Amino acid sequence: MRNRREWHVPTMMMCILFIFILAIFWVQEEDNFSQIKSFETRSKNESYDRQGVVVNHSIETDEEDFHIEDVNNEYKEDKEEEDDDVFDVAQPPQKEFTCAPWIPAEKRKILMHSLLQRFTSWEDHQDGLHVKGGESYWSACIHRALVDLGFEVEMTNEQTSKLSVDGDEFQKLERGDIHRFVTDSSSGGQFAGDIWGKPDLLCKVRMMSWWPAAKRPKHEFSISPIRYDEVATTSAHFVPFFVHAALTDPPIKKMIPRNRRAIFIFDKLCGDLKHDVIRALDNAGFELYFQCQNSRLPNGLDDIAGNFTQFENLFDTPREYQEKILQKVAMVLGFGAPVDSPTALEALYNGAAFLNPEYDPPFESHEVLPRTHMHKALKNLGPPYVYNYNGNYLNTRSHITANNYKGDDFSTKEDMETMISSILEVAERAAAQPFVSYTPADYSYESVKAHVCANIIEYDPCWIPGQT
Repeated sequence: MRNRREWHVPTMMMCILFIFILAIFWVQEEDNFSQIKSFETRSKNESYDRQGVVVNHSIETDEEDFHIEDVNNEYKEDKEEEDDDVFDVAQPPQKEFTCAPWIPAEKRKILMHSLLQRFTSWEDHQDGLHVKGGESYWSACIHRALVDLGFEVEMTNEQTSKLSVDGDEFQKLERGDIHRFVTDSSSGGQFAGDIWGKPDLLCKVRMMSWWPAAKRPKHEFSISPIRYDEVATTSAHFVPFFVHAALTDPPIKKMIPRNRRAIFIFDKLCGDLKHDVIRALDNAGFELYFQCQNSRLPNGLDDIAGNFTQFENLFDTPREYQEKILQKVAMVLGFGAPVDSPTALEALYNGAAFLNPEYDPPFESHEVLPRTHMHKALKNLGPPYVYNYNGNYLNTRSHITANNYKGDDFSTKEDMETMISSILEVAERAAAQPFVSYTPADYSYESVKAHVCANIIEYDPCWIPGQT
């Protein structure tokens, strides 16, 4: 029988070996566990770009550190170089036009030629370098709108008896050098006969007409700053003006101090005013303003002339007009002429009401269509901006050739008394109802641009449905 101690020696050796093997296994498992934890922690800290590519992460290699962000950067640089190459061979971007965008930039040219020498550019009108009057004011509005719509405008003034197809203006149209030819030939009276046989050229003409006459086919090419429903078979005729101060001055946002009983008597010729009207307004306590171009007030008013503010000539700029008159008075009394003048719109913009004479029956003269009001565009506007009054007397004056205001049916004296009573009534109402500033929607600058685009540029009166 073996010694007990000898038996346990191999057993003990086997146990020691087993424990040693377990220790080695445990160390390896601990190392694997540590690597797994390290990977999880690293994964949580890694960031991703928009394409899902890992950035800011290094992997050890035998040669050197390999960075994934370097790969991303190289890809982006290559992509940018490709984009640059594509841009270099592409055409430069074209300017975007809101009006007639199908017309290329090199074809966006307009010729404005006044046969009556009344056209004025926007810049010249603001500087006072222009023929005075509503036609010049309107042409400056059209010029400004065309330029803002992306057109190059050439403006000329030359008094010409007749325009023909062989003339420079129509040759430019025929060659396609210009998109439109805008002129002030009234009803085409200055067009030679050969032009009427060229409908393809006439379709590119616009005739600015302040006072459209009776309906004629040639009026399909005319434009007017006032809506004349009796003339226009389409809205293509309407191209309004806008108040210049809307673009040159800050908006009027508060009441302008003024004498609420100051009134500007607006007539083309001061000599046509009547003593009775002037004295009635003075007796009612109104402060009177006058602007007399090439004329004087009637004689016999010396005893009250000290109460007047009188200007001998028209002002050079709209700003001077508003500062010296329109922002001083509470109202403008229209006295028959000039009809449809920008003055009425200028007055409203500057916070002065317009007293608008109305005629019943409508005024008729020569080929002018029946007129119901001095300023037709404002007839339905109403207080506190516009007050219509009985102006029938104005058509009975001897220098007015009103075909239907003659004879025994009209008594000058009675019409005068009725008119004075009506004027005093609306003047008192206007004095009591102030306002800050007002512009009818049709005569805002955005409206003018829209109508210039539609009725000068895009409208084709010769287009026939079904034809291309």
